[in-house]
Amino acid sequence: MAYCFALNGSNKAFTRGMLPWELYEDPATGSAAGSLGAYLVQHGKLSPNEKFYIQQGVEMGRPSQIEVEVDQNWQETVPPL
Repeated sequence: MAYCFALNGSNKAFTRGMLPWELYEDPATGSAAGSLGAYLVQHGKLSPNEKFYIQQGVEMGRPSQIEVEVDQNWQETVPPL
C-alpha cells in the first residue's frame, strides 16, 4: 500500500491510501493512521497525548476523519528490533 500524507497545520493531515496493483483506494486506513501518528511523535512534529486528525477518502467521494492520539508511553510497548 502507498500511504501518502500532507500536513495541514499542527494537528491535521490529508492522506490517501492506495493499492496500485489493484487500482483500489481505501477511504479510511486506521492502521496507517496510527503508524503516522507514531511517526510524527518520533520526529517531533506531534506531541505525545496530542490529538491528531486525519482526513482521507475526500478525492474518491467517501470522506472520513480519523482521530489519532499517541500515548506518552508508546515506546515502552514497542518491542526492540
